Amino acid sequence: ICEGYVPHGKTFMAVRVTCLEPGSTYNLSMTFISKGNYFRDGPSCLNDIYRGHWMGQFCSECMPRYTGGSCKTFQPCTPEECSPNGVCQANGFCKCNENYFGVLCDTYCGPDTCKHNGVCNPGYQFCNSSSDQPELCPSFSGYKICNCDRTRFAGEFCESCQSGFWGANCDRNCSCSGQSCDESTGVCQCESSALHGHWTGADCSICSDLYFGSDCTKYCNVTSTCNGHGTCDNSGSCVCDPGYYSLSCGVHCTPATCNN
Repeated sequence: ICEGYVPHGKTFMAVRVTCLEPGSTYNLSMTFISKGNYFRDGPSCLNDIYRGHWMGQFCSECMPRYTGGSCKTFQPCTPEECSPNGVCQANGFCKCNENYFGVLCDTYCGPDTCKHNGVCNPGYQFCNSSSDQPELCPSFSGYKICNCDRTRFAGEFCESCQSGFWGANCDRNCSCSGQSCDESTGVCQCESSALHGHWTGADCSICSDLYFGSDCTKYCNVTSTCNGHGTCDNSGSCVCDPGYYSLSCGVHCTPATCNN
């Protein structure tokens, strides 16, 4: 795992990860992690005047009030932007009134807003301080307006279950071979994609028709894949009828053919 700020070109052999300078990206298992460093349980994005002010799951977005390709250009608020639910501070950020959140104080969160014992996220009220140096403001943590047990609950207001859970309190595990289920009934919702496989069955443990292999990603059709001259085995490979050869059973060869 890449930990700390690492210059371009340094590679950590443990997981074959290359850390890059802010502004560049790399691809790891089809997930983009970009424009920031310092990875532990997830990226804690760069936030200083020298390397920019970044946020987002993959550190690819500018923090509020910062713009430009390097997220260094600061754009202070105006009194009109913050009203009527807040005031523009000298540091360039809106200070919100009670129960109002967001960069522009335009999001309401009250006692009944968050579900499942969730509470309004104070981090959503970005930089609600009197600092006159914007770069000293705390990192923006407001991806969701409500804080709750995010291991079980999902959604902006903690109103739904995380994948793998179901029930009124999202406290029942889906029995779907690691896949998701309907959060009200517990009925499995099997995956069907090139990346995660094509599954079926009450617990999503069986390959869908025409898909094979341990991960149900290998497509095999007797007519098209095996040219009508073979069958598909458990791995999704063609087993050719006598006299037919090649991976797709498209080559016909008999003793008479070879004698000619």
